[in-house]
Amino acid sequence: MTSIRMQQRLAGHSASRGGALAAMAFLGALLGAGPWAPAVAATPEPSVQEGLAYCPRAGVEPLRLDLAVPGTPAPPGGRPMILLVHGGGWVAGSRRDYAPLIRSLARWGLVAASLDYRLAPQAHWPAQGEDIRCALRWMRHHAVQWGGRGNRLALLGGSAGAHLAALVALQPGPSLTGDAPWAGEAESVQALVLHGGGYELREAPGAPSAFSKGQHDNLRALLGQPPDAALLSDLSPLRWLRADAPPLFLVHGQRDAVVPVAQSRHLHAEALRLGVPAELCVIPDAGHADFGSAADLVGARLRDFLSRHLAR
Repeated sequence: MTSIRMQQRLAGHSASRGGALAAMAFLGALLGAGPWAPAVAATPEPSVQEGLAYCPRAGVEPLRLDLAVPGTPAPPGGRPMILLVHGGGWVAGSRRDYAPLIRSLARWGLVAASLDYRLAPQAHWPAQGEDIRCALRWMRHHAVQWGGRGNRLALLGGSAGAHLAALVALQPGPSLTGDAPWAGEAESVQALVLHGGGYELREAPGAPSAFSKGQHDNLRALLGQPPDAALLSDLSPLRWLRADAPPLFLVHGQRDAVVPVAQSRHLHAEALRLGVPAELCVIPDAGHADFGSAADLVGARLRDFLSRHLAR
């Protein structure tokens, strides 16, 4: 567990990269078991493909992702897959933030990918969602090539990445033209793992804002304009939650001063009201991008969650 503790310490070093590094901490605890894990302790190193172009765009440098594939033969039917969305306040971060994690996940039998997506302010929403959707279609299109199961795909995000992942999983996607990359593939996910994200951006008129000025500045950069009520509603994953949403696993620090824990509590309560399978881990002594003393507990709960919802 030494590497897990090290990842926890790293998670506190940078607010802009906190979401991604926090995800490394709690998912590291997952790696000790799972129904897709090999039966022996020693496993071959995964094959890592870096900088794979996943979303070609005419006249523009293609977007890229890193992919880690287990070094053991795929079981009949293939392996579960997971796509990771880094944090960074919509304006920073990189697929490389997850480099150690995708390797670790692959050692235990998952096909794991971490993507770059277009960042604000150079690109405005919905560009980020389009990129994540394209990566999901890419993973399904290439599932057989990498020994994956296209119908067992999870999406994970931390901080701003959690907000984007939730929007992509819950908000109806735009209709695709026939020439869109991998247009014939589905964009749905079978499990959604979210840590420290904001899910309700709508705020009552005159009420104190739950978010910091820095977050509002980043949101303006994401949108390319000051957000009005309609835009904030569109960008609120809670608005799009529905009874057939994928199972949710939410993690949040009780002492989070960047994104209030009420954001995850609200999403969790509404999911249960709608009958969506949902779990919430609130860590009493943790802030934003921090797991306090509960990394092992959260990892055990997450391991069980993924076992039930991906390994069918």
